[in-house]
Amino acid sequence: MRKSIQSTLGIVLSLVLILGLTACAGPSKKDRSLQETMRAYEHSIRWSRMENINNYLKEPIEFSAEMHEKLKHIQVTSYRLLSRTLRKNEINQLVEIQYYHDQNATVRTITDAQKWEYDEEEEAWFLISKPPKFK
Repeated sequence: MRKSIQSTLGIVLSLVLILGLTACAGPSKKDRSLQETMRAYEHSIRWSRMENINNYLKEPIEFSAEMHEKLKHIQVTSYRLLSRTLRKNEINQLVEIQYYHDQNATVRTITDAQKWEYDEEEEAWFLISKPPKFK
């Protein structure tokens, strides 16, 4: 009887230990990918590295010479997450972006509604919505 109790207790403790270690393993690959993608995308917008935006778009866009010239003069001063809704493989978030054109001192604010989707095959998050339009 003691051996069966000890055996059962040993199994229970082993399962608790395994579950505890699994819970402490940290964020999943998908969660890490989300954090890295959001940080890198924000960095690209924040530091006006618009040429990097296509790295995050599910359907890349073609930047004309005129668009490149216009974006060279945009200086982002703030990128602030207002809200985020998470679903299994989808994120909708609202971001407030403040910027100015370096040839005038008027600070403008736009609200960017972003839709992101996780691609299981590529194990990466992609922006489905259009990038922000700076005026």
